[in-house]
Amino acid sequence: MRQRSLERAALDGVELEYEVRGAGEPVMLVHAGACGDWFKGLMEQPALAGRHRLVRYHRVGYAGSSHLPGPVSLADQAGHCRSLMRHLGIGRAHVVGHSSSANIALQLALDTPEAVGSLALLEPALLAVPTGPYGAQAMERYRAGDKAGAVDTWMRGVCGPDWRAVFEEALPGAVEQAVADADTFLGQELPAVRGWTFGQEDARMSPSRPSPCSAREPGRSAPSSTSATSCCWPGCRTSSRSCCPTRPTCCTCRTPAEWPRAWPRSSPATRSRWPRGSGPARPRPSPA
Repeated sequence: MRQRSLERAALDGVELEYEVRGAGEPVMLVHAGACGDWFKGLMEQPALAGRHRLVRYHRVGYAGSSHLPGPVSLADQAGHCRSLMRHLGIGRAHVVGHSSSANIALQLALDTPEAVGSLALLEPALLAVPTGPYGAQAMERYRAGDKAGAVDTWMRGVCGPDWRAVFEEALPGAVEQAVADADTFLGQELPAVRGWTFGQEDARMSPSRPSPCSAREPGRSAPSSTSATSCCWPGCRTSSRSCCPTRPTCCTCRTPAEWPRAWPRSSPATRSRWPRGSGPARPRPSPA
């Protein structure tokens, strides 16, 4: 793959490395955690660059972009993406995010909906849901100072035992860079994703659709088949299944007709064939 040097943009106290390719409607490619060059291969695709203005960049803490001390929230990350768009004269773009960056894309759409023409969300990270033992093991190794081991443990859990060979073939140098960026991914990004609320403080809900936590009938609880995960309904801060009424309106309760409309998009005829409390399996959460 032909190598190109990245440009730099000074944006409100941070500097981001970025690359622009092609012409047409702008597309912002926001890379996944642990791999700042995740979308590098897409920049070379004529089918994309021939029809779109592709923009990829290194988020703060990755590769040569600014490294910031202390916490960096997903709202901060969304703000950096918007600032880069302004720097490039992009008022509205299609936004593609993978894993934790899908969450950043969602936050960008929530904060500045006028800047987002469409969203492509690839495996959004839902770290309120347990992701498996590899997450805890990776953090344990990271806290012990073994950054390389922590990254290897995480990536084996996410991608499988051959992840190094795959990465090196597709993105030479990506493994070494992932270890160099471990403080960003494991020390800043994962805590930010775990603390992400997607606007729950705002409780941006229609007055006609109150939160199930405020509308539930006293003494009624969710069906026993549901898992004890945090309620995903905006405005709900509880991690108890008792927040959901017997006729649930929370996506953890598996009643498709009452789920938030983003999932699933199905016809009334299809929903009528599902017994109440059943439906398709919930999408598996993706690690950051």
